Amino acid sequence: MEKNTLMQFFELVRSGLWGHPADSGLFCGGADWKTLFRMASMQALVGLFADGAGTLPKELMPPSELVRRLYVLVEATRRANLQLDSVLAELVTLLRENGIEGVLLKGQGLSRDYLVPGHRMCGDIDFYVAGKENYLRSCELVRSMGEKEGEESESDKHFHFNRKGCQIEIHKRPATDINPFADRRLKRWTRLRLGEGCGMRTLEIGGVAVNLPPAAFDSVFILQHISNHMLKGGVGLRQLCDWCRYLYVHGGEIDCLQLSRDLDMLHLKENWQLMGYIAVNMLGLPEEMMPFYTPRAEKKAMRCLEIILSSGNFGKYGKNASAGHHACTNVMLRKMHSCSLVLSRQAGLLKVIPRDVLAYVPWYILDGVRRAIATDKG
Repeated sequence: MEKNTLMQFFELVRSGLWGHPADSGLFCGGADWKTLFRMASMQALVGLFADGAGTLPKELMPPSELVRRLYVLVEATRRANLQLDSVLAELVTLLRENGIEGVLLKGQGLSRDYLVPGHRMCGDIDFYVAGKENYLRSCELVRSMGEKEGEESESDKHFHFNRKGCQIEIHKRPATDINPFADRRLKRWTRLRLGEGCGMRTLEIGGVAVNLPPAAFDSVFILQHISNHMLKGGVGLRQLCDWCRYLYVHGGEIDCLQLSRDLDMLHLKENWQLMGYIAVNMLGLPEEMMPFYTPRAEKKAMRCLEIILSSGNFGKYGKNASAGHHACTNVMLRKMHSCSLVLSRQAGLLKVIPRDVLAYVPWYILDGVRRAIATDKG
């Protein structure tokens, strides 16, 4: 990829993210709009990209065909956000009427930190319900929300539903880790920052008051989510943009001493600094809004950025993207193929986040063996 194209891409993303006109001087020599649009699509940033491109002088804007396509995609994103808001409001109301108060994780809560919330590419509804009894009751209540769509499945983390065109995940835990030692730390940290008396925030979404986690939780949780996906399959710039906007809007609510202790507890300080370097130098977050920023993270951060750019949102576009789509019908061979792709990804990450990789791989292999044995017995 040409350096100028990369500079143009990040200039448009920063423009959409922070609301300032894009530097037209970068586009005077022309632009490879096909490549720029592909990059925006890979990173789930079409809305920000379109907003940024819209600030360019008329003679430097994308071709009319692409402008029309961007309009259609942004309008579809806006409508998808409205639908998700509506279903979320219905979910919260249903549970509340039955005496259950849950907490919205990420998603539509984070979208409100954007300049144009409806232009953020939305995903599913992640809703945390504390306590086994309330969790099970919540799952039963969600089943009553309209007709069943697609498969329903449960993991050790959440129950997954499809209702009214939206994906809903009722979480028994906000986050889990395949490494039992890291998982134990996550459990303890969640009790500290998301337990009773932690000061939940509320935000009106779809005309309903929705509970959100406190800033002490979210600032770390978003980074933990990024780090987790970086290891398991891939992460996109959209997640980093979420983090940037969150820190920018809620930075004044964060106790940096407590934040430092939390990052140390979860072994996330180095990841924070790697992603922080990208947030400041590539996405435009003011340096003073990034606690623990250090320029010493540059080398690893830029390698990390290369991986993000090549693999795209949740790793859907990289060379390992076919991990879940191998054509082989033999279950065991398919699992082995998937494992080889995951381990190949870990090899690429070894120079960037070595401690994370070395802590993850043995437990990933052990978990895979256990699942293979269980499948064979089944």
